Amino acid sequence: MTSRQHQDWINHGKPDSGLALPLQLLANTLAAAGYTVYVYPNDAHLDAEPPEDHTYYSETGWPGTSPKWWRHAIDIMPPPSGSGLPSLTQLGQNIFNARQAGQITWLKYMNWPSDGNLSRAVQDRWEPNHSRGSSSDTGHIHLSSTTGVEVLDVSYNPLGTVLTSSPGGPVILGDDDILAIADAVAQWATVKGALPANHIGAGVNLNVLNSKLAALASDVTAVKAAVATPPAVTLSPDQLAQVVASVVAALQGVVPTLAEIDTAVDRAVKARLDGATFHTAGS
Repeated sequence: MTSRQHQDWINHGKPDSGLALPLQLLANTLAAAGYTVYVYPNDAHLDAEPPEDHTYYSETGWPGTSPKWWRHAIDIMPPPSGSGLPSLTQLGQNIFNARQAGQITWLKYMNWPSDGNLSRAVQDRWEPNHSRGSSSDTGHIHLSSTTGVEVLDVSYNPLGTVLTSSPGGPVILGDDDILAIADAVAQWATVKGALPANHIGAGVNLNVLNSKLAALASDVTAVKAAVATPPAVTLSPDQLAQVVASVVAALQGVVPTLAEIDTAVDRAVKARLDGATFHTAGS
């Protein structure tokens, strides 16, 4: 049976203001990684009493009244078999940890399989303090946002950093993995020596970076040495003969001093090296 609220929405022309933006951005990220994410309500949601956050007319908004006609919930389904993506329990734990750490304060509550069993679920709520209870909403992760964040442009990726490796497929790095790698890099930068290969990614990414830095340092050393000791300039016999002829031509009809000879030689040598045409005095 169509609920009163559902019928009112139909009478208004089924308006849809959109999904609260933090949830939409998260859904985009997860869908791109390979998860199925439901962002629209089904009939059971639309006719529920009271209507909840999946609908366009939720009556369970917090901390304020849900603005019409915004949606405030998504459902994340289990990843495809063999995809290498985190399970719903792993993914839910990352989301729970982020909310507990104050990183995604737009999350109002979540239903998720915390013990790995998809037939069971817990509900974690933050309204505003954290509380946990059981939930009958099983088989997926349900996320509901607070009100007031409908156009809040903030992104969150519960998958962490994804590195591609061969032949093992994608490697998912969570916050702890990233911190471990950062710690390894800090130790290496302090004490030098070999890079710690026991950290994810270190055997490939950091060693490549190290070799590139070493090659760059070698190039810089070579450039500095070249600048410090300019190469000697030598003239072939033909070039030297041209210099002498130019000097003689420049000094014809005068009795030159040593300074004038030096000046004439400098000008002639520079002209030959630069490929310029030598002009005699007054020409």
